[in-house]
Amino acid sequence: MRNIVLIIGASSDIGMGFIRSIEDNCLILAHCHNSCDKLTQLSNQINNKMIVLKGDLSSEKKLTDLMDEIEKKYGVPNKII
Repeated sequence: MRNIVLIIGASSDIGMGFIRSIEDNCLILAHCHNSCDKLTQLSNQINNKMIVLKGDLSSEKKLTDLMDEIEKKYGVPNKII
């Protein structure tokens, strides 16, 4: 089974550090709210496949919608950071 890693707030310095540190062959789902440009640039520098997910998580409905979309398109993440 392929690891699916969801990183909330991935465009932060901590999130970017986590992405750089992942050595497993996995799918990284990198969440950001507004500025996703750093993640797009980082995706070209790592060995893992990374999908950038832009989303506002300020309400329970928006969070639920994002999780439903992730499960439908990519499967259930087995690691969430």
